[in-house]
Amino acid sequence: GKAVYSNIGKNGNPIAGNQYYTQNCASCHGNDGKLIPNLDNTPGMTVGKFARTKPNEMQHKVHYGQLGTAMTGKFNITITQMRDLYKACSNETNFPQ
Repeated sequence: GKAVYSNIGKNGNPIAGNQYYTQNCASCHGNDGKLIPNLDNTPGMTVGKFARTKPNEMQHKVHYGQLGTAMTGKFNITITQMRDLYKACSNETNFPQ
């Protein structure tokens, strides 16, 4: 089967999400989320595509980090900040496939 997610970041604030991404993620992942190719060892996986296809894993990686990489967890991220980050990353123009 295939999971399909909708309303990612529902009620999130995309402006706040973009600010959070810029402050905490862009230095490694790039402004459009394409700087690190093949996230999760998946060919063509960008931050935007990851957010839209694996939101549960994205939340886990943001909160706890990625083992074996420089990505440390943001243990103090709030639900609101995560919702805002989802809303920002779900924008296919700013965070393309």
